[in-house]
Amino acid sequence: GTLSAQAVTQGADVLIVSGDSDAFQLINDHVQVLTSGRRFSDTVVYDAETLEWVFRFGPGVSLRVAAPWRIIGSGRIELGHEDHGQQFGLPRPVDGPASAMELLRGRPVKTFSIAAISADAFIDFGDGYLLHVFNSSSGYEGWTLSDTGGRQVIAQGGGSVVTFPELAR
Repeated sequence: GTLSAQAVTQGADVLIVSGDSDAFQLINDHVQVLTSGRRFSDTVVYDAETLEWVFRFGPGVSLRVAAPWRIIGSGRIELGHEDHGQQFGLPRPVDGPASAMELLRGRPVKTFSIAAISADAFIDFGDGYLLHVFNSSSGYEGWTLSDTGGRQVIAQGGGSVVTFPELAR
């Protein structure tokens, strides 16, 4: 943390690679954290009232998404946020949460990265599968990554990223 803060004050962009979720609190416009090892659990929830999706990554780590997203795998878009409830000529409408769980269950997260200009989130599972969240609004928060320790990383409208609790400067 101290080294990344020093580098940023000197005008550098910083990439931290860590298996420790505490490193997420260091994320800002100039600091990117890539983490590895955490596996996608078996939970994806869609809240029809808020139109938000929740992806759970092991005990206590969740990604709440209020923006467009897609899962890329096998060289194509496997599932997107708008697919939920669509029939597409299938016998039954697509069950988005069940389909997302089937595609991602048990896959270890290789990297989590955030685009500095837009706060788009990229979760790369390292085996050709990627969860891409588009932070699509100039005003609304697109996604929130949180853990049981009360830490949050929030993609704000307009492409900024904030962390709570705030970093000591």
